[in-house]
Amino acid sequence: MSPPAEVASELMARGSETLAVGDGARRYAGILGEVSSVELGGVGTAYPSASVLVELAQPLGVREEFVHPSSLAPLYLRKADARINWRQRDEVKAGRRR
Repeated sequence: MSPPAEVASELMARGSETLAVGDGARRYAGILGEVSSVELGGVGTAYPSASVLVELAQPLGVREEFVHPSSLAPLYLRKADARINWRQRDEVKAGRRR
């Protein structure tokens, strides 16, 4: 996980077309939107399910622009809520023990 400005710089350096979805993409739309090769997903993609991701990929399939599944990798801009919540819970427990 990297700061949003660092992610934007990396995407700019790559230069490949990127679709940014998820709540992080919405949260950092100002930074990511400055990268010409990045397209931001709409509000409906803030919390994408697997079926939404398939729907987003469908136009590539129609154009026969196939990508091998092993070459796909998510790029998370922040830790998962579960990890954040567990850390906060552990901090509260540790504070109670002192």
